[in-house]
Amino acid sequence: MTMKYSSTHSTSWRSTATTYVACLPLSMRKTNLVRLLARRPDGFFVTEFEQGDVGPDLRVACRMGLEGLVSKRRDRPYEAGRSKHWIKLKNRTHPAMER
Repeated sequence: MTMKYSSTHSTSWRSTATTYVACLPLSMRKTNLVRLLARRPDGFFVTEFEQGDVGPDLRVACRMGLEGLVSKRRDRPYEAGRSKHWIKLKNRTHPAMER
């Protein structure tokens, strides 16, 4: 038996699934991502949660030429746009600072 879905149905399902996942706290979203990437190709990984002084990590990111780091609360759901629950730590020497 073949089931056919209209594009409207498919889009609606994706929207509902995205909304559901976005409502989960970051810790649960990362757990789900690890499961989804279980048979991932080399080079894909999910970083572990870290607590404490981010100074050493930011210095390494700057030496690597990265734009910076983002710190997020693991107990908060996804929020589009700026949020008080995540902090962007910038590499002041990165070209993005000139924009």
